[in-house]
Amino acid sequence: MVGRGWLENGPGNAEGGLGADENGGVGRHVQKQGMLDAAANGVKVVNVSPLRSDVLDEMDADWFAIYPEIKLVYWAGGNPFHHQQDLVRLRRAWQKPDTVIVHEWCWNAQAKHADIVLPAATFLERNDIASSSRDPFLIYMQKAAEPVGLSITDYEIFSELAQELGAREAFTEGRDEGQWLNMIYVRIPANVNAHSG
Repeated sequence: MVGRGWLENGPGNAEGGLGADENGGVGRHVQKQGMLDAAANGVKVVNVSPLRSDVLDEMDADWFAIYPEIKLVYWAGGNPFHHQQDLVRLRRAWQKPDTVIVHEWCWNAQAKHADIVLPAATFLERNDIASSSRDPFLIYMQKAAEPVGLSITDYEIFSELAQELGAREAFTEGRDEGQWLNMIYVRIPANVNAHSG
């Protein structure tokens, strides 16, 4: 089975990968993943389930108090059209928000259903850290090529958006992409050790 997500989604996210998946013939080994502190920025992050029309149709008023009507979806990393099994319902639910913005490297189903597609570099075109919940390793990935065309890394996309919002310094905390990767590479194992027990 070949996918693309975990290398694209950064450390601790095992949603497929460009390469072998499912550890065929190998026993399941779950590795504790380190976590970085979440910023208290007020942005609500939810999984795609609240957008599914069958879920929306069945939820009661309490749910809507938690998740008000979703006006905008901003999706970076992974592809719900690759992971969801009921694509008819997902396609219908994807029409509910006023605007859907995605980071994509190719013109796939997610890009075709988005209002705005930001051209994102592939894992071969950026420096990154990879890990898997099934392996006890952090892997530093050095880019093999420069981004093609107008594509840039997710970090550069977010940094430029933060610049437009007057918040670049708050977003980057004065670090460039390499400095963030170095900090993450050191911090994640320390957090795993601190939370093991």
